[in-house]
Amino acid sequence: KGGMEGIPSADLPAEVSTQAGPTQFRSDIFKQTPQMPKTLFGKVFLVLIILFFIFGFVFVRRIIMRSQLMPEENNALFYKTGGYNESIVIDGRKRTYFLYIPQKFDLNKKYSLVLVLHGGGGDGKEFNAWTGFSDKADKEGFIVVFPDGVKNNWADGRNTAEAEKLGVDDVGFMRKLVDHLQSKLPIDEKRIYATGASNGGMMSYRLGCEAADIFSAIGTDIANLPTPLKDKCNPVKPISLITINGLNDPLVPYEGGECCGRGGDGGEVLSTLDSVKIFAEESGCNLSYNVEMLPKIEEDGTSVEKHVYKNCSIGKDVVSYVILGMGHAWPPRPAFLPRISGPTSKNINATDVIWDFFEKHSR
Repeated sequence: KGGMEGIPSADLPAEVSTQAGPTQFRSDIFKQTPQMPKTLFGKVFLVLIILFFIFGFVFVRRIIMRSQLMPEENNALFYKTGGYNESIVIDGRKRTYFLYIPQKFDLNKKYSLVLVLHGGGGDGKEFNAWTGFSDKADKEGFIVVFPDGVKNNWADGRNTAEAEKLGVDDVGFMRKLVDHLQSKLPIDEKRIYATGASNGGMMSYRLGCEAADIFSAIGTDIANLPTPLKDKCNPVKPISLITINGLNDPLVPYEGGECCGRGGDGGEVLSTLDSVKIFAEESGCNLSYNVEMLPKIEEDGTSVEKHVYKNCSIGKDVVSYVILGMGHAWPPRPAFLPRISGPTSKNINATDVIWDFFEKHSR
């Protein structure tokens, strides 16, 4: 599956104490062995009793060994480097997610946590494969989690997605998911972040509006703030923001308006500038910004402008990347259906840029 809004999906060992001593052979046991039952029924009954005790012993032994060798999942000792398909129950609904623990995982360290949200129609595990965030986690040493939306989408605030029609509270889900992971993993509570693309990017915007008390920064790709959230977006504290948008995005228009193309969930979004402005104001930034043209990596018809908002509150930053010539994609990965979503850009790497921004910010 693809996972972009409006586009069809593509694809301890136990301690054992022993006591030394000679082994004694008791021949009298055989002399005292009771007489075997003479009837067929008696013999069958005796065999069943013996089998019962044998299998019972094996079963109990396995339980004891498992309890000693494999700690409970809620214990951080359970985790080694790699991916885990897990779930929790929120509001009576089973919510699934893919958790990735980086290489050289050390229980004595505190780790940053990044929530990565797929686009409409996708799921967390495939979005990991698309963005390469688990590879980045290995290189940089952070924990990353890829939640799954209900019906493969998020209640992002447009009031049009299937999840919202079902009354799903995805902000509440993210809060409880973070709490759940903090309860069993060594997570630095000052370094928790959220990012996503398209529908997942809009959900990240919503988290910035409604959960700034737990997130240090948010990042969005090919997403703008849903229009219905405009007057409701009041972060309880300033929060840093990084955005990446294609100037030629046909699904989530840079200038705002109706989204999200044929097959999408519809609804309206603000322009990129108006979306970013809300967070710039909350962070005390000047609404003017410096424009920097990034050097080209490849001549592919795209170029990258970096907009940096000035004089923000201490420790806060607002940065917006505008990709001229790019459509609806997670660069430099190719767009799912270029004829519908337009081209990608090989002049910026969204995963690298977003993590580099996150790494610089804490609450």
